Formats: sequence, structure tokens, C-alpha cells
Amino acid sequence: MDRRAGDREDELRITVRLSDGSDGTEIWSDRYDRTAGDIFRVQDEIAAAVVNELRVTLLGDALDRETPASTAAHDLFLQGRYFAERRTEIDMRRAVELLTQTIEQDPDFAPAWGRRAVTYGNLALIGSIDGDSARALQSADVARARALAPNDPLDLYRPHRG
Repeated sequence: MDRRAGDREDELRITVRLSDGSDGTEIWSDRYDRTAGDIFRVQDEIAAAVVNELRVTLLGDALDRETPASTAAHDLFLQGRYFAERRTEIDMRRAVELLTQTIEQDPDFAPAWGRRAVTYGNLALIGSIDGDSARALQSADVARARALAPNDPLDLYRPHRG
């Protein structure tokens, strides 16, 4: 993050570069001029842009689904995924809420359906919801995710690894 000279003390210029680790070739870069008060929004913008570029760069033509319809839906999805991975009952319940909001904003975004299905299963594993209810919820969400992205190379129906 580089600070730039400006009329206001709280102005920031953030330059982001994505490079090939094997030879240092620049793959993508962008610059963000914002105020320090917007730093969390800028962080979300940058993360979304880098993730999108990585998906396009790494998957190329294999990518058969779109990004969410809006940055707000993408932000909700990232938050939902974060809470789902924490694997506590309260966090996974929050994840279901956030993923449901993502789906309400963008019903054609398959990863939200897939992630919510996985989260229902994890809630059943810890005894937070009964297995039959979880299976019914999972089944509907997986069916929708598969209908939207039948050839998803990332297998979005499984928990995130990494």
C-alpha cells in the first residue's frame, strides 16, 4: 500500500499486482485511490478483483459460471464462506443467513447454493439440526447448484480446503 501526496491526509493509493511466481511476469494490476475511512470496503473490492482474476487466469474456458450479479452479493458470499469455515454452531448459522441473503440477491450464483448445502451438512454433524432436515435442505441446494453449474471444475459441493 502506497500513500500518495494529496490535499487530504486520509487519501490512499493502493496498487495491487498479480505476478506469475515462476518468472515474475505481471499477470494483472490495478490501482485504487480511496480515503482511509473506506479501507475495509477497498479491501473487499481488492479481494474480489484478485479472486476473479485468479479464477479467470487459472480456469480459463473451464469456468462455466459467472461471478455474482453484484459486489454486495459477492461480499455476502465471502462473509458466508468465512463463517461457514469457522465451524462453530453460531458461526455456521450466521453463514446460512449470509448465504441465503446471497441467494436472494443472486439466485443464479451456484457457489452460494453449494456452500449453503455443505453448511447444512456440517450443522447436522454437530447435532445443531436433525439429519433428515439437513438432508432435505442439502438435497434441494445441491440440485439447484448442479442445475446452475453441472460441469463445475471446482466441485463447489465440498467444503473449502486450504
